[in-house]
Amino acid sequence: MLFKSPTETPIYVPSTSGVCAWVGPEYRELPAILHREALAKNCITDNMDAASIAEQGRSEPGRINAPEERLREVLIELSVRGVAEDFTRDGLPDLRKLTKKAGFSVNRDDMIRIWQQIRATQANKVA
Repeated sequence: MLFKSPTETPIYVPSTSGVCAWVGPEYRELPAILHREALAKNCITDNMDAASIAEQGRSEPGRINAPEERLREVLIELSVRGVAEDFTRDGLPDLRKLTKKAGFSVNRDDMIRIWQQIRATQANKVA
């Protein structure tokens, strides 16, 4: 499958197995192991049209995209399960376990931001 960056800025696409690539503004072939991560990083594929790109939130600033929704789902699941091994000593979700469960590399800052939102929502429900 061919991928490109939606802007002129190249996007770094890593995998947990060590395979990585830079995706620039020109379409390029990526190994199958990088497809999910490339989509999570908002790369565009050669078979996407303008409607599907807009539907995924890439042309609507501020709209939550599919990877962020998936991350939120996994974080809520971890919170509900409450298994101690899923969290660090600081009470944050273990990034390695979260990445494995989500199916793509999770940005630590995104994880913390969404985790804080979830915890605030849960605190409001209790109060």
